[in-house]
Amino acid sequence: MDDKPRLTIKDVASACGVSTATVSYVLNDRAEEHISEQTRKKILHYVNLHGYETSFVARALASGRNHAAGVYAPCAASAPDRARATFSLVAALAGSLETRGLRTVLLTEQCLRQRSRHVDAIVAVDLPRADFYAVGEQNYCPLICVDGCVDDLMLFYQVYDDFSAIASRAREIAGGRKLFFLHDAYANEGIRRRVSDAFEQTCESRDPALALRAREAAGSSAFVAMGRANCAALLALGLEPISVVHEGEDVPQGAERRAIVLPLKKKAETVAALVIDTIARASGPEHDIRVF
Repeated sequence: MDDKPRLTIKDVASACGVSTATVSYVLNDRAEEHISEQTRKKILHYVNLHGYETSFVARALASGRNHAAGVYAPCAASAPDRARATFSLVAALAGSLETRGLRTVLLTEQCLRQRSRHVDAIVAVDLPRADFYAVGEQNYCPLICVDGCVDDLMLFYQVYDDFSAIASRAREIAGGRKLFFLHDAYANEGIRRRVSDAFEQTCESRDPALALRAREAAGSSAFVAMGRANCAALLALGLEPISVVHEGEDVPQGAERRAIVLPLKKKAETVAALVIDTIARASGPEHDIRVF
């Protein structure tokens, strides 16, 4: 028996910052009432996440009938290390979802403009905040942010590598020295902030000033490279980086003894479990999930 407290209209109104009348109008599809589309979508997303149902909401959401989860990961076409990590994550996620009875459907940029009716949930990987919300505005199914942070924790779950923990482990290896972190650029603004907050210096792999910046930092900082190609780039400059790789990714020769391995399967399992739980509206209270 489910002992979870039943969600009320008053609860929805309080969480969304509107009146109970506004919630009632939206849930009963009162088209004659002048309610902004933004407010309407916010209420529908909230009731979808927390499980308040009326016949109209059931028609609008229609979750759980396709036995499929959509994955939108445009960053898969980005720099080599990010592309490799994204493809590996999607493959692991597809396997985890399959064991739970769900197919994985790769979505195109059409999900930014129109509803994806053939999926019951969407996993959005490393999207800019505006694109993430564009997907959300078109789709009332559960939407999970992966390798990104939108920090709208009332409505959305976010799952990402714990850069603070990565930096702490790297400092242990480096004997407490300052860190220079080389990585492929993220599209998501929130993740970029997490990265810059965790390390004293950061540099994106396509920065034309990489060699100059690395030479300037060599006397005072230890180097950390995320991904095989970035590790190789620092090795080519005569530096000995701490390598950060995902499970299954080879570490370049010369960097094996100072490697931090991120648990790709754990991340995929975490996301797959969230997909199932959010479809069933049985997900837990923690919305900011860091994996290390």
